[in-house]
Amino acid sequence: IQSWREVLADYPVLERAPKVQPGPNEKLEVLTISDMAYQHMKAGGYEDSLRSFNKALSLDPDSKVALFGRGTVYLKLGREQEAVADLEKVRAMYPKEYAIKNNLSFVYATSQDPAIRNPDRALELAQEALLMVPESYHVWHTVSEAHFAAGRYDKSLRAAQEALRLARTFRISPAQLVEYEQQLTKCREAAGVFSTFN
Repeated sequence: IQSWREVLADYPVLERAPKVQPGPNEKLEVLTISDMAYQHMKAGGYEDSLRSFNKALSLDPDSKVALFGRGTVYLKLGREQEAVADLEKVRAMYPKEYAIKNNLSFVYATSQDPAIRNPDRALELAQEALLMVPESYHVWHTVSEAHFAAGRYDKSLRAAQEALRLARTFRISPAQLVEYEQQLTKCREAAGVFSTFN
C-alpha cells in the first residue's frame, strides 16, 4: 500500500494541484485512514473514499489532509456545495497552501451552479496561487479557466498558452496534454469570435 504522499504524487487531485502537505498537528491515525481514502479515490471508489475521510475527520475535524481530500471527493461525486465548504474551511486554516487555492478557484470558475460559480473569486484565488508557484502548469490552467469564466477571453488564451508551454516542459502524460490543448483551442476560438465585437 502506498502512502498518501505517493498516491497524490501520481494522482492529480481534481486534475489540478496535486497535493497538500499535512498540517503541523496531524495525527498518525488520521493520516493512516486518509492514506486509505486516497487509495480508494485513486481507484475510483469515491463512496469508500468519502467514508474513510469522514472517519478521519471524526477523529480530527481540522485535519488538513482529510478536509482537502473529502472536498475533492465531494467534487468527484458532484456535491459542489459540500466541496466548497470543506475547501473554504481548509483554505481559511492554511491560507498559504497553493493547492487548496487552486482547486477552490477551479470550482468557482467551472461550476454550473449559479450559487457557486464566481469568476471574480476564482481569478483572485488563482492569481494568489500563481504568485506562490509561477511555474505550475496546473495553476496557469486554472487562471485560464477563471479568465474564461469571466469572459476575458484574450487573457484566458494567454494563460492557456503558458499552461501548455509549461506542461510540455514538464513532459506531462499525453492524456493530460490533450486536456491542455483542448483548453487552448477553446480559448483561441472564443478570443477570435469575441474580438470581432471590439
